Amino acid sequence: MKTVGEERIRLAGLAAEKHTWSYADWARYYLDHPVTGVVTRSLDWEYEVPDGMGFRPLDPGIPSAPAPATARVRLRPQGESIEVA
Repeated sequence: MKTVGEERIRLAGLAAEKHTWSYADWARYYLDHPVTGVVTRSLDWEYEVPDGMGFRPLDPGIPSAPAPATARVRLRPQGESIEVA
């Protein structure tokens, strides 16, 4: 469990940086990873709306409802509200 805790801390640091990934890279390196995926599914993610009008929630626990393939994915920065159109 120490590894999972360390991974949670590492990912929290990425939220502060507002780092984004393509949906394909995010799914490969975060969602589908055997250790990181456990943490990924417990965090608040969002994807950029293709028209550039903000971000929408992305629930990594629902595989049937992914973001568009061209979307950029990021951890929702703490304190930001969810924009749903």
